[in-house]
Amino acid sequence: MSGNTLYAGWSSIDITPSKRVSLQGQYHERISEGVHDPLYATALAIVSKNEDDSIIEQAVMISCDLIGIQEILLKKLRERLNGKIKDLDVNKILAFAIHTHTGPGISSRLFEKRNWNEWKKLSKEEYMPPEEYLEFLLERLEKAVIEAWNNLKPSKVSIELGHAVVGHCRRVVFDDRAVMYASSDSANFIRLEGPSDHGVEIMYFWNMEDKLTGVIVNVACPAQVVEGMKVISADYFGVARRLIKERISPDVYVLPQIAPAGDQSPRDLIRRGKSENNMTNNFEGMEELGLRVAEAVVKKYESARRKAQSNLVFNHSVDNIYLPIRKVTQGEVELAKKEYDELMKNYKSEEEIRGGDLVKLVNCEAVLSRKELQEKAGFYKVELHAIRLGDAAFVTNPFELYIEYGLRIKARSKAKQTFAIQLSCGSGGYLPTKDAISGGSYGARVSNGLVGPEGGDLLVEHSVAAINRFWGDLGYVGSRQI
Repeated sequence: MSGNTLYAGWSSIDITPSKRVSLQGQYHERISEGVHDPLYATALAIVSKNEDDSIIEQAVMISCDLIGIQEILLKKLRERLNGKIKDLDVNKILAFAIHTHTGPGISSRLFEKRNWNEWKKLSKEEYMPPEEYLEFLLERLEKAVIEAWNNLKPSKVSIELGHAVVGHCRRVVFDDRAVMYASSDSANFIRLEGPSDHGVEIMYFWNMEDKLTGVIVNVACPAQVVEGMKVISADYFGVARRLIKERISPDVYVLPQIAPAGDQSPRDLIRRGKSENNMTNNFEGMEELGLRVAEAVVKKYESARRKAQSNLVFNHSVDNIYLPIRKVTQGEVELAKKEYDELMKNYKSEEEIRGGDLVKLVNCEAVLSRKELQEKAGFYKVELHAIRLGDAAFVTNPFELYIEYGLRIKARSKAKQTFAIQLSCGSGGYLPTKDAISGGSYGARVSNGLVGPEGGDLLVEHSVAAINRFWGDLGYVGSRQI
């Protein structure tokens, strides 16, 4: 609504584990050997109020330097906060992750499936299991939300579009297949499978004296330059945060968001290995990409300050939408059984399997489990948040969503700028395109995600409709008005 006072409140809290942890994001086991840079959770509370101080609309965004946001995390956080803050609607809390591969997880469920055993050799004094980290994390997130809410003050907002080359498509197409991270210097290389997006969506928040209090920075690339290392790190977004504070003010909060980027990475696969400046998997490269993001924010600072406004339309909707589960055929099931039997000829038990054979095992078991799942349920429930704040819109999804879907949402949105946020309020795995499924390889297999292109198309329609309703367009999905 317009004509009312907008309030914003910030908080940031260190969520770095105090002990060694199992790092998430790879099939092979990695246990942290130190902290390169700290992990943070940053919370932003936004509220509009009437003259009598009653709340009209609200949202609480939480960005976490983690690999993802599982449903159980948000559920438990809402339970802990319910009733603790006057007027807070816990259903309007949304949390999302930067998808760092150098941070801890919150569940040990995958440990057995991936045959991780080294962690069992460590003492309780030196190692923090995921369930212990979950409790530690919940305590910190609860504190951050309360602090952000208590810090609510009248605020101004402005938006800017910056640019930074960070993400590139990571799927290499040959004449017979597509392969993630493959070398492109071969005669049968055709193209990279998908586009990239070098736009940086930036939202600046100011107090009423025109002092910058914080920025939202939305980039279409996961934070995984150093994804294979054995250190704790927030990757390039940790660098960007540090540099923004150094160049603007140490008091500025930085809230990172990852736009749809399920097929993106910080690696330029055309020039990889051919240029000394193409630093893609080391700390030097991490610093370079973080610098690019920070410079985009700093460059637009003065322009943003001149445009700051306090009288803004603010709306927030939360919808549960249902997307069809990606199904497997009977032929795929039979092939998975055959591949499993062939694989097990070389092993006495599944517990012995490592490396590439472990990936094959996971794929086979995923097909078989999907067969069981689709006989019980046909849809995956998605919690979709849409927010209008002035001329900008935010919209969420729980997937590693291929960038094509995100570009479609942005193109059709009536907002001047659209902050699409992946890995938010759930963890649905990869959501690939039809081209990706045809090409095969990691990121496009049934084992990699719950929803396929049919669901991706529906997600686009629901997302566009949720945004455009704020601009007066009721919208349709199929023949049904929503």
